Amino acid sequence: MIAIFGLILGLPLGIPGLVCGPIAYFMGKSANRRIDASGGALGGRSLAMTAWILGIVATAAGAVITLIWLVLFLVAISTPTG
Repeated sequence: MIAIFGLILGLPLGIPGLVCGPIAYFMGKSANRRIDASGGALGGRSLAMTAWILGIVATAAGAVITLIWLVLFLVAISTPTG
């Protein structure tokens, strides 16, 4: 859920992807480790893997969009008006 939230808000804004993406990545990675360590007693590997992958995507998208917004902001404040 955090990964989807980060991806949806990260695409137009950037920063939410940078915040939610790493959280989803580490939660998905941790869940995968616990599932592997359980010896088959725990399920949900596909959901954990999806959170892990979407966390990576949300982080990357958030970083790119934030960089674009930063460049646009710097260009806007450095352009003289008049």
